[in-house]
Amino acid sequence: MSGRAIDGTLYGGKPRALPVSQVEIKVAGQVQTADVSNAETVKVFTLAVAAGPADIEATLLDKAGRALCSAYYVSVRKELRNLATMPEQADRLAQFRTELDAWMKSNGDEGLQTENARRPQPVRKKKAAAGI
Repeated sequence: MSGRAIDGTLYGGKPRALPVSQVEIKVAGQVQTADVSNAETVKVFTLAVAAGPADIEATLLDKAGRALCSAYYVSVRKELRNLATMPEQADRLAQFRTELDAWMKSNGDEGLQTENARRPQPVRKKKAAAGI
């Protein structure tokens, strides 16, 4: 793809559907390709992308995998999910817990007990009793 806008009429001025067979998306160095049926008008991709600016490029491809044109509409939705609840993340979660436990042990961190012991206690003023 040239990255330039189309400034002329495709196919000699006769409107017709592009022979799209696949769509490819590139985001922050990641590439995904998916097949597209004639009935589809939308294709959804889910990618994990780090916070901050990222380049995004979507391309419509023909049966041979040749670029026809860039996708003219791309929507990005930020989604937050608790990865700890996902079964496919169980091994990773176990690894993180093991590393955290080792760090806590090597630093004498006993969790809440350590937090409560280090937390400043509020200063309470005593009320003076009036004597008669």
